[in-house]
Amino acid sequence: MSLFVAVCASCVLPAAPVPVDGGTLIIPKPGGSEKVACSAQNGEIRFPFNPAKPGYAEVVLPRPLLLGSFRSARAAAKVRVPAGSPVRSMSLRLIDRNDEVFQYVSKADLSEGGEFEVVWEVKPDEFQLSWGGDANRVFDMPGRILGFAFDFAGGAPASDLTLLGLDVDVEAPPVLELPGDKAVYPLYRLNRDELFRHRGGSGTITLEENGLLLDGIRNELVLGERRNEIVYLPGRPVSLIFDAEHLGGEITAFAVLRDAKNTQFVSPEARLDRDGSPLVLDLGETLAEAVLPVRMDTLFFRNAASGPGALRLKSASLRTVQPLVEALDFGIVTDTPVRVLRKGNEDALALQFTNRSEKAGDFTVTLAYEHFDGTRFVEEVSASLAPGRTFTVKPRRRPDRLGHWQVTATVREAGSPGQAAEKSRSFALLEPAGPTEGRAPGFLFSICTHTQWWSPGEQEKEVLAAALCGAKVIRDSVEWYTLQPAADRWNFAPMDALVEAYGKVGIELQAMLAFTARWAAPEKLQNAQNWLEWSRCKPDSAAWRNYAATVFARYRDKIRFWEVWNEPDLVGFNRMSLDEYVELQKIAFEEARKVSPELKLLTGGYATLTPHQGLKSPDFQRDNLVKAKGFYDIHAYHEHGSFPAYVRLLDEKFLPMRAGAGITVPWYANETAIHSLGGTERKQAYTLFKKLLFAWSRGAIGYTWYDLRNDGFDPKNAEHNYGMLDNEFYPKPVYSVYNMLAGLFREAQFRRQLEIGNGSWAFEFAVPGGILIPAWNESGATRTLPVTGAADSAFVIDAMGNRSALPVTDGMVLFEFGQAPVTLFLPGATRAEVGQELLAVKADGFAVPGKPFPVRVRLRNPLNSKRTFSLKAESLPEGFTVDRAGKQVSVNARGETEAGFRLTARRGDRPQAGDRRLKLSYALSGTPWKGTVEIPIQVAVPVSAKKGAPDFVLDSRSQVHSLTGADPALLHRAWSGPEDLSGKIRLENRDGAFVLKADVTDDRHIQPCPAEEAWNGDSVQFAFALPGQAGFWEFCLSLSDSGEAVLTVPRAPRGYDPAQAAAAGTVKIVRKGTTTGYEFRIPDRAVGLTPELYRQGFRFNLLINDNDGEGRDGWIQIAPGIGDEKNPGKFPFVIFE
Repeated sequence: MSLFVAVCASCVLPAAPVPVDGGTLIIPKPGGSEKVACSAQNGEIRFPFNPAKPGYAEVVLPRPLLLGSFRSARAAAKVRVPAGSPVRSMSLRLIDRNDEVFQYVSKADLSEGGEFEVVWEVKPDEFQLSWGGDANRVFDMPGRILGFAFDFAGGAPASDLTLLGLDVDVEAPPVLELPGDKAVYPLYRLNRDELFRHRGGSGTITLEENGLLLDGIRNELVLGERRNEIVYLPGRPVSLIFDAEHLGGEITAFAVLRDAKNTQFVSPEARLDRDGSPLVLDLGETLAEAVLPVRMDTLFFRNAASGPGALRLKSASLRTVQPLVEALDFGIVTDTPVRVLRKGNEDALALQFTNRSEKAGDFTVTLAYEHFDGTRFVEEVSASLAPGRTFTVKPRRRPDRLGHWQVTATVREAGSPGQAAEKSRSFALLEPAGPTEGRAPGFLFSICTHTQWWSPGEQEKEVLAAALCGAKVIRDSVEWYTLQPAADRWNFAPMDALVEAYGKVGIELQAMLAFTARWAAPEKLQNAQNWLEWSRCKPDSAAWRNYAATVFARYRDKIRFWEVWNEPDLVGFNRMSLDEYVELQKIAFEEARKVSPELKLLTGGYATLTPHQGLKSPDFQRDNLVKAKGFYDIHAYHEHGSFPAYVRLLDEKFLPMRAGAGITVPWYANETAIHSLGGTERKQAYTLFKKLLFAWSRGAIGYTWYDLRNDGFDPKNAEHNYGMLDNEFYPKPVYSVYNMLAGLFREAQFRRQLEIGNGSWAFEFAVPGGILIPAWNESGATRTLPVTGAADSAFVIDAMGNRSALPVTDGMVLFEFGQAPVTLFLPGATRAEVGQELLAVKADGFAVPGKPFPVRVRLRNPLNSKRTFSLKAESLPEGFTVDRAGKQVSVNARGETEAGFRLTARRGDRPQAGDRRLKLSYALSGTPWKGTVEIPIQVAVPVSAKKGAPDFVLDSRSQVHSLTGADPALLHRAWSGPEDLSGKIRLENRDGAFVLKADVTDDRHIQPCPAEEAWNGDSVQFAFALPGQAGFWEFCLSLSDSGEAVLTVPRAPRGYDPAQAAAAGTVKIVRKGTTTGYEFRIPDRAVGLTPELYRQGFRFNLLINDNDGEGRDGWIQIAPGIGDEKNPGKFPFVIFE
């Protein structure tokens, strides 16, 4: 049989046949339907049926056949029926983008028998019936052919209908010429940096020097390219243009794209001519309703000839609508392809600009070079560029600071002087920490990546990037189902290549045994539609044993660390029972010991000890550790997230759990990081510094950052933002931090944690050349600590690796650090002792607008003679004044005294919650000790008696705490923006009562939980701590799915009854559209509030929980201290006017 769907830009093309294999005949019957699979025989498909009673039958094609967008279509089915056929009509069934089925009916008298042509004239809005999908009775393009149906009369003998051919001619929408300047970008570069994949159909794909050869196409070949499937296309795409050589067959093509909402769009189909003219796929009308940006999905190449078809793609371009000023492409070139500029090769740095517009332009570009520490310089360049031309810029000033540099180009064009476009790229100036020969000498500096996912060229870049920054272990592997695609067939090539590539640069793999091969799964799961059903289940034990034994033996001397599964505590990765997983561990351990005692087996890296929604059970990790004891050498543990949360989980849960379970094997932090969503790259960089050293201090044998490179470009997808480099190999600040740590601490030995208080962290490490003391202060205040033990020199090294000499006085060095972590290096030292702080600053309490706020400074003189401190307020928080700018304070030998300043916040200001920074310079006479300390000033939030603007606004990613974002299986539940969850909060003191109003935007309201667990559903939790009370108040407001407004009081200060408080309070909750309005009121006397306390102020905090139907996804909060921990010391301070 033959089927063809032909489309051109504005006309109808004659159809040509395309083979189709068969279809499924469905005949409705009482109690169910009879289904008959019918295959093509000699180009015909026979559908038998028994018309004992009147009825109908459906024919469903093996897969819906894409038509694309069309204005009208003509379908003609050639059929053969026997004489006396009871068939009375035939219907063509199409399906739209949203899976709604549309039926077009053609009456037919086939009773005489023979061959007939049944014709349907199809117009999208002139259908007879529709059902299913979104049921809006609107044909949402693109369309697909689902199959057809036929009605028949009853009382006839057994009959049949044979389909001989089905031709469909499609009239495409007219070409929509979009207004505006046009630009042309490469779509595919057809080189080793691209990984073309066979996504369906028949034929082969071969990348050659002169293009991409597509050969042996029968029916169709579906082509994908790994990276282009995640790259957002610039501007509003107009067309795709392919320079393709016709090599055989009757070739047509169309493209499938997806927009920002992941909606699928299909281009019209176009024919590849034999004359060498470009193949153009028009996108203007197709993408008219697309939400920008869009990205490529797949390309379909169809062959209508009876023999195989072939073509060679020689180039592929995107034509798009883009203003000339935005069409200047910007890139950075260094002496490495991963934008690492090696120290000494600064002259290799260059900036490249290419005019992608179809118009010439006179461009002026302002270039701002900014280092991670704020060092900045600006240059300006100009160039006149014809379309497609490139110019290269060498910076006039060489970068002189190690670490991360961001270059922002602000582009202007003479023809549009009022317009500007801004683009930013990065590079890292480094003294590379690697590559180094041999295995890691001690602590394992490790990175997780997915090298084998990518093209050969990108794989080489990943290996180079990992080597340059000093990684010694890479956590990457090839899944079982790829290594052993069948029980009797092995494919070691990808794993061999991975081992060899990293081995050449002195990096060993931490490999993994996972996931279940389809053929090794239980037979009932092998054909499951969801691949996770078979890949995450328990495999056949004998097959697992053979797999483990084979890979252990093959890589015996090359891979020593083997992890058994990934995150087995999460349902998304593990669908086995605890006993089934333990069996796998036992088998793997037995086989490893047979091969070599040098092989080290890790438990699967457990994901988390938080109340994660995807956990198999809260105690799975502990239970598995106990039950599998003796079947692993290393305890692997992940835990993504912030440093404060990591500290709590390790010290309060993880280490006590190990002790309680009697686990003494070493542990390995083999996947832990934080993403950089919402512009948090600085936080990401510092988190690596802190978590790695903290894990080391708690006994970890290694630390694996996740991951080397961003997995994509989606600014709202955490998985696309964990990398040390972005997907295009531009480094992020965290890459420079990793390089510094791997180089400086490579041979370090942890000695001890230094107890220096005040929210500060410091550790002592011994290295062959002396002592290292990394330190930082979580509160943000600058610490000034004298350290003894220095010999003749000392250095402070920042997070980027820049080294500054510190003066040594009487064998003492002054170590200054704050929120930004730094490392003190004492060359030749064998011991180090930390003295009392030189300047101990106290700024307790909260600054209230219009009232004085004292800042006290405790001054200590560690020397043997009297000295004078010079103090000066250098930089005041906005809106603050100080009583005096500077002062001189004398301090006796080895004595101390106190000085102070008085700040006043401007009356009438309405600051948001958070701290402001005061900078205070200091100098100690007769010494080289001088510097600047930062002092965080906490500001009270005034609650105005005149209600206008909200007192608190919750709408930024920095306020979100996700319980699902680190689990790839639950990414769809991560916060996507203010329309997903946000809130405006207003407080009042009215008529002797505390009143709270919250207007919450939530796209879905789900609250199925009982009152005592309402926090698991959509709800508002808030708390306040009143001076003089022992403990604090906590309230929860929720609107149940049944419409009931519920108030609970989970916590009350000592001496108060939560039940009485709940009875005294009232709550009103109304849901309108996507907004839920909460109003809570409680008499002051019920909670101990007084007019004086309102004027004096108290601590207050609030969060909004989110549940979109699959459990608690997380919350958005004013400040920490109410969700992941209960700590009123972190609450903001409110004062009522």
